[in-house]
Amino acid sequence: MLVTVLYRMEGEPAVEGQTHPFTDVDASRYYGDAITWAANSGVVNGMTDTRFAPEAAVTREQMVTILYRYAKLKDADVTAKGDLESFPDHDQVKPYARGPYTRGSGSPQASHRLRTHSHRQGRQIFSLLFPPKN
Repeated sequence: MLVTVLYRMEGEPAVEGQTHPFTDVDASRYYGDAITWAANSGVVNGMTDTRFAPEAAVTREQMVTILYRYAKLKDADVTAKGDLESFPDHDQVKPYARGPYTRGSGSPQASHRLRTHSHRQGRQIFSLLFPPKN
């Protein structure tokens, strides 16, 4: 779902002629073009080189990585770093997500954890992409 939202935010660019790398993604499904676009744009790498798991829930760690890569695609400034080591569960962050997590980790409160493997719901992803205006 997150990849589809980003793809639609981009205006659903054409993917004809682009490589469709994942054997478990049905190109005719609503997310087919979005995943093809995201893979070819460097926003996603998949679970493996040939597997995406389009029906799987997105973990926080995956979401942070996807949004970081999307921000880079949009030429956003992603140079600011937080102190990942100051989180009590920093050692649970997988290697692929360590860089993106340091860019958005900030400073934890005493009880805050990264919760890398918790799953994100659609409403949480939406609120991150479109925060309320005050």
